[in-house]
Amino acid sequence: TTSTTSTTHLSPPATMCMRPQRAKHGYTDKLRDEYVTVCRAAGHTPGGLVPPDNSTESLEFWHLFSVMGEDRITAVVTAFYNRVWADEQNPWFRDMFTSVTDLEHAIWAQTMFWVDMFGGGAAYHGGSGRLRFHHGQVAEHMNRRGGEIWLAHMNAALDETDLGDPRVRPAIDRWLSFTMQRYGREFDFDTEGLVDTTLIDESRSQHSAQADPSKGTTDQADSVQGNIPMSA
Repeated sequence: TTSTTSTTHLSPPATMCMRPQRAKHGYTDKLRDEYVTVCRAAGHTPGGLVPPDNSTESLEFWHLFSVMGEDRITAVVTAFYNRVWADEQNPWFRDMFTSVTDLEHAIWAQTMFWVDMFGGGAAYHGGSGRLRFHHGQVAEHMNRRGGEIWLAHMNAALDETDLGDPRVRPAIDRWLSFTMQRYGREFDFDTEGLVDTTLIDESRSQHSAQADPSKGTTDQADSVQGNIPMSA
């Protein structure tokens, strides 16, 4: 059984530092690379590894650890799982989690996944392979109805948590949209109307309007799949 003791290598959020921190490599880098590939196929250039310090510029999800820090990430995940554990209306959904782990470990594991995905460094051992294994164990519940319930609990958790920066929620929403569409393809369920499929395109269009990558700024020059590949 994996220990529930949190790692200690994590850095404080950018709001506590002089400059935003560069996103670190993690075990989930392949998922980030997939996101970037989708963006580039749509003709958009994603942001670089360093979060923009201009509060009018949008964030990528790999900027979120720098901006939120582990405490706020843990708060969101805790609010989410408290709702799942208390879900009496959908016992089949609740039992999908409660039958395999306890609340403390569920919070810890999901927090480490988010830390890893959000640029906090290698925290979720096994990366996408581990994620695929766990989802495969509950494949019969990886469907549209499961996605609806999961998103309802997550959106409520995000609504009630202080995220610290108004740019955080749109970045998480874009990431959740991409992720749910990915699960829809993997487990063959329809995501139309479940998530806003325009969020990724709108996000990248905003980046294109705000910063020309040909200018060679620090943030844009070190693009996620450019000079510093996230899957290295």
